Amino acid sequence: MALVLALALVSLNAGCTRLGNNTPTPLPTIPGGVPTGGPGQSGATQPPSGEPLTLQVLSPQDGTSVKTPQVLVVGTSTPGAVVTVNDDIIEVGADGKFQSTVALVQGKNVVEIVASDDQGNEQNIELTVIYQP
Repeated sequence: MALVLALALVSLNAGCTRLGNNTPTPLPTIPGGVPTGGPGQSGATQPPSGEPLTLQVLSPQDGTSVKTPQVLVVGTSTPGAVVTVNDDIIEVGADGKFQSTVALVQGKNVVEIVASDDQGNEQNIELTVIYQP
């Protein structure tokens, strides 16, 4: 019985950090429940409170035609934001820059870029890229 209780306590405390008073404190999370770190731990940084969420795609331009089966999506967002390109989570650098290579099929391809912050804000850009070998 004591072993079951000990395992239950370990399970309850997983994902928590202990502060000086030994009270478990849940780790902060970004949208989707990914831990961002806690006291003494590394992790993604969140946008400073009050900084507006931004999203800009530098390339490709909407309607671009390419002759290769992939395209490099390059853009900027608020440092610490979470960016996805066609549902792939992309790391945003401290300078706000991100990039992702997207595989294309022949013809029209929709590329969706979404930035979100810990306040629940979202910015969304949808591009069409045409692959013509």
